Amino acid sequence: MPPTARLSADQVRLAMRAVGECRDVGHDPAAWSLRISSFLREHLRSVFTVSFTATVADAESTVRHILFTHWADNRFHRRWQKFTVGTTYRRFPSVRRFSELYVGEPLTVTRQDLVPGRAWATSAERDDRRAVLQDELVISAEPYRDGLAHVFSINRADGDVPFSARDKALVRLVHGELGRLFGGRLSLTPRTNAPPADLPPRLHAVLICLLSGESDKEIAGRFGLSPHTVHEYVTTLYRRFTVRSRAELFSLAERNGWARAVHPPE
Repeated sequence: MPPTARLSADQVRLAMRAVGECRDVGHDPAAWSLRISSFLREHLRSVFTVSFTATVADAESTVRHILFTHWADNRFHRRWQKFTVGTTYRRFPSVRRFSELYVGEPLTVTRQDLVPGRAWATSAERDDRRAVLQDELVISAEPYRDGLAHVFSINRADGDVPFSARDKALVRLVHGELGRLFGGRLSLTPRTNAPPADLPPRLHAVLICLLSGESDKEIAGRFGLSPHTVHEYVTTLYRRFTVRSRAELFSLAERNGWARAVHPPE
């Protein structure tokens, strides 16, 4: 690893702690993806992180399952919803180049590796990404089995600086350690009894945290929110599910199987 990409002892320690949290959360892909997405938001200033499985082939990437999508700000989500994700996303030069580079081995690349220098500054892809308030990105793939890969797409806000070699090294370390748990402690298949998928991204994330046993204070720290804002999110969830307390929310989750999705039996 080049000197500029060498991680400090503190960075390695924090990365291993994040992976440990994923292991402790268990088998629900949304729950462990949330932990890593929060880690990437805090340490890499990611505004949008998506965790998914895909079959990656030359010039094309076919997504199988979206495991979790993390938005630092719902404005990014609203913009993205208006954007034509399907065909347009697969036409992005960065995605095509990533598909060409991935040959079934671990791969982590930055935007500079995919579309360097002046080609990026004048590309239609940059204009498209900036329209949804994004710019720089890291894409990382970890092989799973039968040609399937787990992929992280990590994006910074429009106007932010490019990801560094050290940023890329941090993502590769975390992703490589997670890969050791795939198919065992960590599932890559969404559960049919997972919490409702129609919740806004932040409410969905807060619900997962609540079902994982986190306090309002811990949730506030995870997302960089005020306790008042977290209280409003929790109150909104109570109204959404017609419950009056966390105990009633847990009871509802048990009846619907959500709690078992987040806390599987050992």
